[in-house]
Amino acid sequence: MGYTPLIKKMSDSETSAIQKYQRLFIGSKSLKDLLLYEVLTMLCVSFPGALGYFLRNKLFPFLFNHCGKKVFFGRNITIRVPKQIYLGSNLIIDDNAVLDAKGDPEISFLRCGDEVEISRNTIMSCKDGSITIGSFVSIGRNVLMSSGKKITIGDNCNIGPFTSILASGHGWDDPEKPAMLQNRGIKPIEIENNVWIGAHVTVMDGVKIGEKSIISVGSVVANDIPPYCIAGGVPARVISRRKRGDLSTTENANTTEVSDIRINDGPTRNEKYEGEVSPANGGKTSKVEEENIKVSEVVFSAIDILNEQLDGDERINKTLNEKLFEIGGNGKLDSLKLLNLIVALEETIQEKWQITISLMQEQSEMQTSNPFDTIGSLIHYIDLKIKEAAK
Repeated sequence: MGYTPLIKKMSDSETSAIQKYQRLFIGSKSLKDLLLYEVLTMLCVSFPGALGYFLRNKLFPFLFNHCGKKVFFGRNITIRVPKQIYLGSNLIIDDNAVLDAKGDPEISFLRCGDEVEISRNTIMSCKDGSITIGSFVSIGRNVLMSSGKKITIGDNCNIGPFTSILASGHGWDDPEKPAMLQNRGIKPIEIENNVWIGAHVTVMDGVKIGEKSIISVGSVVANDIPPYCIAGGVPARVISRRKRGDLSTTENANTTEVSDIRINDGPTRNEKYEGEVSPANGGKTSKVEEENIKVSEVVFSAIDILNEQLDGDERINKTLNEKLFEIGGNGKLDSLKLLNLIVALEETIQEKWQITISLMQEQSEMQTSNPFDTIGSLIHYIDLKIKEAAK
């Protein structure tokens, strides 16, 4: 069957205006559903302040097929065909977002897991297609998701602002016929768990992005990206790989010139660690302290991973005063290499000690401080972050 644009459906002379409205916004011919939608949206959509938040929090859940607990609804949200929308718990749907599940109810729906943040001005639009989002997902502002087939986003994903995920499009075979009237086989998009997509990225239909991959800013993803990869460019290609097997301490870590740093309240940064760890929390030994953790070993391991990708003079010397990254560009690392190092550090800490810390935010705030200036400053900074996370 050929593709029929929405404008053609809405101009059908055999359908009344109220039926067209119900098809586009309600997805139901029920008068009860129409009245409920009209009353709640009129009362709540633009109501300001705490009272507006309270009203939306209490009343909007009645619109949806399913809505979990503690969902924050911002102002001026557009909701289309709510009976085909399924929302989990602990969601944030910010101002001016669009949730649009219009289309054939057998195939068109929008489903969100728990702990999902949908930032302001984001549009999630189904056109006889589906959008499924896992749990613990952050979607930046001004993101566009357009599904004429199927978009699936896994758990623990981060979608940067101004990104477009497009499981839609038109045919172009007949130059004499408008593209919007030409049908083509649209393919689904799958984004697996733990994927980070930067800002201003475009993901085309038919693409699969493997787990724990990172897509750099401004990329156009037109082909599959394997798991554990960092990719970028137009079109996006694999720049480096993240998975390096066991990220345990390297054999030569203790022979370097870098001093060992303890996680607990023990020796200073320039003292060698010796002996048993003294618990820093009143006698109760934490998981970090039980393993006699030394932050320097983690940094060495991450640097060894990065050095495998570098040649000759590009390699990083493991000394305290080795310059890593300067905003002026005088360090050993450019932005992409710094990103690789950050990823290796975060994964090493997570896999070895089950502690999650985020260094990405600090990378974007280096106008006031730069913990990535030298190896010494990086070790000291991570030491503080892990102490804080392990409390």
